[in-house]
Amino acid sequence: ANPDNPAEETLQASSGVGEVRGPLGGAWLAGTRLGEQDTAVRAAGSWLQENWDRVGACAPEEGGLFCSSQGCEAEGGPPNRLKQLQDLEAAASQWELDCPRASALHCAFALLFWVHQQAVAFQPNLSITAAGQKSGGSQQQLFNVILKACSLSQQVTRDVRNLAYARYGREKHGLKDVSQYARGAAEEIRKHAAALREHINNTMADSII
Repeated sequence: ANPDNPAEETLQASSGVGEVRGPLGGAWLAGTRLGEQDTAVRAAGSWLQENWDRVGACAPEEGGLFCSSQGCEAEGGPPNRLKQLQDLEAAASQWELDCPRASALHCAFALLFWVHQQAVAFQPNLSITAAGQKSGGSQQQLFNVILKACSLSQQVTRDVRNLAYARYGREKHGLKDVSQYARGAAEEIRKHAAALREHINNTMADSII
């Protein structure tokens, strides 16, 4: 486990080396940090913990189409999210973002988990130089990546909840109707991503001295 990347261990949890169990990579690990009480971070962490097993058990064919090819949007389906996710993972390579693609729900949930774990540990300390330049380049980079992950998570939740996309997934890709649970969970992910975005923005603003 990498202490600098708290999201890595949980997403890669397994019963053996190289073995991955389920779309989320395994069970929730005891000791995973939830965040300080009475904060948006804690609210998101508690929700993630409470829903981890159920999301992990959600059949991918009922979690909404994660579009990984060009042309879906032109046919009435969701945008190609694979390129967006790959670009985000590349930008976040030093913070070990490796997101499942089993369904739109699993992708959005894992993105929220990664954002949450970064938010738990995010304590930037930036200063303005005499020339007006900010110090702390890696912290600024992480801040930007976290915000992009929040945005992508919210975009993918819309893919889960969009009825036209669900019909497209059913007719063109042989998926089942998106489950009521998946639709409800997607809305909660959207709300928590918005709250974490606000928290991260406030944390960053407070850090500039």
